[in-house]
Amino acid sequence: DDFARIYDTTSINGKLSSHIYLLAAYKYKLNNSFTIEPNCFYKYVKGVKGQLDLGVKTEYKELLWGGLNYNFNNDLSSLSALLGFNINERFNMGYSYGLPSSEYYSGSHEFMLGVKISD
Repeated sequence: DDFARIYDTTSINGKLSSHIYLLAAYKYKLNNSFTIEPNCFYKYVKGVKGQLDLGVKTEYKELLWGGLNYNFNNDLSSLSALLGFNINERFNMGYSYGLPSSEYYSGSHEFMLGVKISD
């Protein structure tokens, strides 16, 4: 309670909010070279409207990948494009660009380093 009271400056009662994340995805093998993976991601924080993201990612020979994500209930950037590559079986790197959706928002850049803990 002391941590919440000292560091949580946004809530009225000094309590930390619960976060709920639900992710669903399935990888389909199209042929020996390509896979496609649709996904759905739901984010909820108590006291805030939930957010739903839908996306699709395709992968070439388990080496290169790219995709698109659409974010519902996000006024800043509703569409994002992503690219990346698998360094080896354990590590991958990626880049995402959130496309501008208004004259006041110029887009966002995200870089990612992924680590697979188990297979």
